[in-house]
Amino acid sequence: MSADEDLERILQRYRPVGPPDELRHRVGEPLAQADARPARSWSLPAAAAAAAIVLYALAANVRDAAMPERAAENAARQTRLIELTTTLGGDAIAREAAEHLMELEEQIARAERAREPEADIEGVPHE
Repeated sequence: MSADEDLERILQRYRPVGPPDELRHRVGEPLAQADARPARSWSLPAAAAAAAIVLYALAANVRDAAMPERAAENAARQTRLIELTTTLGGDAIAREAAEHLMELEEQIARAERAREPEADIEGVPHE
């Protein structure tokens, strides 16, 4: 006998055996029952998700159409961000630094607007 045949004979004792037939039946039965459920069980959540996505997209379009100054503001902000990122080096770290600097600028602007006296309906500031 060769060494290969000896090895095969030894390994034969340790080869895996397939699962028993009754196990296939026990495992397959719940799957067959799951397939018997109607397809409508998932169609309602899928339709709700699709409707939510469509409504969200429509709301975003309406919001942008209703506030064109906001869209122009965002475009100007993006342009400023790109310019500042390029000035700072143009890499990911420069982008993060530019975003941080712009956030600080916006916080300062909000604080300054909050300090200004409010005007009443006629436009007369009151203190």
